[in-house]
Amino acid sequence: MLDCRAQGRYLTMEEVTTVFARASSVIKLTCGIANNAAMYVMLDAHDKIKAHPRYKHETKRAFKAAIARWKVYEAGLVNPTGQRFFCLEDMSPSVRKKYGDITDRQYYDFWADMGGEAYQRTRPLVTSLWNKFRLSLLQHGVRNADSVAWVMTAETGLEIAAKVWRHGVEECAKEYGLPPKLMRQVFAPFDISPVQELWKKALYTLAPEIDEYDLESTERRNIDMGLRQLEEAWVHPETIYASATEAVKEYDEVFRTPGEQKKAARELGEIYDDIMNDL
Repeated sequence: MLDCRAQGRYLTMEEVTTVFARASSVIKLTCGIANNAAMYVMLDAHDKIKAHPRYKHETKRAFKAAIARWKVYEAGLVNPTGQRFFCLEDMSPSVRKKYGDITDRQYYDFWADMGGEAYQRTRPLVTSLWNKFRLSLLQHGVRNADSVAWVMTAETGLEIAAKVWRHGVEECAKEYGLPPKLMRQVFAPFDISPVQELWKKALYTLAPEIDEYDLESTERRNIDMGLRQLEEAWVHPETIYASATEAVKEYDEVFRTPGEQKKAARELGEIYDDIMNDL
């Protein structure tokens, strides 16, 4: 049994299994959007800065370290040594029958593609934030403002994703009356803050001068507004539903039959309707 003082009682193992399954669904859905959308921004930014004159030696190694840390994060989800979130063998028969003869990696890729869909849907907000950073850099005389602004945009995306994880864990702990520390430990594999920290270090290696000037009030308001708009879009039910639904439609090979694929899309629609009704 699990000592669950928030609910004033102990939980049985059956209750614990149910609670963690529900919490896992929430974390996987929200992080599936934010984490993977942030990854797409990061990879785009990495491609754009390769022509930067400082992208060599220590700076290049710093960015490579951030990319390598992402691969460690990914491996921890696909081939974990502890808690398994994408293992088909762990699924109940009723859930497993939805999917075809696929690997854990294919299941993970299906999940990650939700973030790719979200990135495409919110790209105007991403480029808007990039332009706000670019204009600020130009105003303060920072060279190669275009590429540096992309790195800053990617760092912001990773920061948003790390925040989404923290908020999701905290909300699940409250909702299900479980210790926050335990929830953080269980869902730690979805935390990409280590990637964000390394990317931020690489950013300041690339452009140390950005740490030497203060934003004017107008600049700060514009950038803060762009950040909030992107964050709100990545956590909005419409973005999550539309991105997940599109991934379901595109990954025919993941599902056992076309009927199971349609059923999965229909279930997402029902979840979305429930969420919107609650709102």
